[in-house]
Amino acid sequence: MLEDRLHQLDDIIFSCFLPGDWLSEWRMPNHVLVFVYAGIMQVEFNDTRLLVRPGEYVFLKRDHLVRLYKTAYEGETYKAVNIRLGSKTLRQYVNRHKELIIRSDEKERITESARLLPPTPEITALFAELIPHYDQSLVVPEGFTAEITDKAITSLLQTDEKFYPLLFDFLDTWKINLPEFMETNFSQDMSIRDFALYSGRSLATFKRDFAKFSNLPPEKWLITRRLEAACKLLKEDKKSVSEVCWNVGFRSRSHFTTAFKRRYNRLPSEVLREG
Repeated sequence: MLEDRLHQLDDIIFSCFLPGDWLSEWRMPNHVLVFVYAGIMQVEFNDTRLLVRPGEYVFLKRDHLVRLYKTAYEGETYKAVNIRLGSKTLRQYVNRHKELIIRSDEKERITESARLLPPTPEITALFAELIPHYDQSLVVPEGFTAEITDKAITSLLQTDEKFYPLLFDFLDTWKINLPEFMETNFSQDMSIRDFALYSGRSLATFKRDFAKFSNLPPEKWLITRRLEAACKLLKEDKKSVSEVCWNVGFRSRSHFTTAFKRRYNRLPSEVLREG
């Protein structure tokens, strides 16, 4: 069982996969800092492929779709240490280190879904401290995991200042949470400019913030999400094609039919009949 190969200490996860095991596709709900201790992890996103070899580090961006292949290498079972950096952890870091958070909105942001990291002394020391805890019998001191996640965030910020606006995007507190807003309102008959306006952003800022949680441009994401919802309605609710078309936000039935056929290689009416 997969669960038997995972050992977790709060947001620190020690993983071990037998030869041949692999995980095909993930959309991470949190940022993750990974150290590959043995074996190889292949990360694929868009047209990019990264190989993370033993002793290397990779950062996986929250809410970005990536394919992960984890395999043995030179007879060594795949093993990794993963540190999750959730929203609550990042907010707590800001509260403890207010002096470090300097106008993060003025810095460039990391755009790729995954990034190989250099073996800085800070990151190397961080994971060296964690490796002994593959042994589940070790007693974990109180506050250990909080200290580790704190060090992980500091290490990333020291590696590249572009991590500031990525990790602390919630500092723009007046803005509506964009992923939640889009998920709630994707079926509304609004243009991309409308979505930007109602989320409290200029069009340029909207597109920049949108890229933080999706590999797709806003227009393509919107069509894809509407088509996914349409397919579900046709299969489960047995609504008519016209009704589904309007319910998910398309203005034109012909546009809807063309887009649906292009994505699913079937007409909406065919999916409705098949159930």
